[in-house]
Amino acid sequence: MSGKQTALLPGTEDRVGYWLTPKDRLDALRVEFGDFFDPCPYPRPAGWNGLTEDWPGKVCYVNPPFQGPGTGFSKWARKCVEQAQAGRTVILAYPVFSWISILVQAGADIRSLGSVDWERPDGKKRKSPSPVCHFILRPKP
Repeated sequence: MSGKQTALLPGTEDRVGYWLTPKDRLDALRVEFGDFFDPCPYPRPAGWNGLTEDWPGKVCYVNPPFQGPGTGFSKWARKCVEQAQAGRTVILAYPVFSWISILVQAGADIRSLGSVDWERPDGKKRKSPSPVCHFILRPKP
């Protein structure tokens, strides 16, 4: 760990976008998953960066910072996938658009298509600027 890290220290929470998970939500997760490691502790020790540190244990709960040093949704998502591939259960708290939450709550299956080469009627193609997913909703029996 190098350099003094001031983000996420008491008094800077609103400036760097750090919001603590409500206790009742954490308690419910502990009932379901048991104890877990938090790679984004509050207050964060000087020099600590959960993206570069090893995550111990079998379960990790990640409520990453959304602004300031050491942030980036894709970086945290990649680290969580890496940790899951290493055999850990990872619970990631991430904001999503309201419409995504509506589809997930409705039971949609989600399939990532990655980047898509969209085709126009004249045959010209254009790569999607962002990854694309299919949200599949099936009728309830």
